[in-house]
Amino acid sequence: KFIAKWFSHDAGQGGRLIEPLKRKVALHNQSRSPLLLTLACLEHQENGISDKTTSADLFQSAVDKLLRQSWRPDADLEQVANSAFGHMGGGEHIAFAWSMLPEVCFALFRQNPAENRFSDTQIRKAMKDADVGALNPFSAITWFSKKGILVSAGFEGSVTNYSFAHRTLLEYLSAKHLAELDDYFEILNDGLRSPLATT
Repeated sequence: KFIAKWFSHDAGQGGRLIEPLKRKVALHNQSRSPLLLTLACLEHQENGISDKTTSADLFQSAVDKLLRQSWRPDADLEQVANSAFGHMGGGEHIAFAWSMLPEVCFALFRQNPAENRFSDTQIRKAMKDADVGALNPFSAITWFSKKGILVSAGFEGSVTNYSFAHRTLLEYLSAKHLAELDDYFEILNDGLRSPLATT
C-alpha cells in the first residue's frame, strides 16, 4: 500500500519496485522498515531499483540521501556543517562525512555489538579517534542529528544519548569500514569466538 500511494501517479513504476522487493529476500527485509522503504522509494524514483540492486547498494543510497537531503535545503545546516567540519562547499561536507562515518560507526559497534544507544561522550571519542583531520565533534553530532543519521535517545543525568535512525545503518556502515581493513578476517575470527569489544 505504501508503494502504491507513493507511486500513485505511475502505477507501472511502483510495480517495477515491488517485483525486486518480492524476489530478493535482503531487499524485502529492508523494506519492512518505514524509513528504509521511504528511502528505497526515493532511490527507485531517481535511479530505479532492479534485480541487480544489492542490499549494500540500497544502504549506500539511503545514507547518501540522508546526508544530502536535497528535498530539504536548510541554510542553518550549512552553518552547523562549517562549525563541524570547517568552511567547505556543500559537496565537500558530504565527502568529509562519508570519510569519517564508517570508522566512527565501527568504533561504536565494537564497544557493544548489540547496542544502538550511545552517549555523546562515546560518539565524540569515536569521532576524535577517527583520523579525518580537523573536526568539532560537538557540532558534528548536531549536524548528523539534523541530517537524521542520529536521533535523540534520552538523557541520563547530564549525559545526552543518541541512537542511529535505524540499527541497520550502524551495521552497514560498520561493515563498510571493516571491509576496508587489511586485518578484517582476523577481526571477524575474533568476533566469532567472543563478542567484538575493545580492550
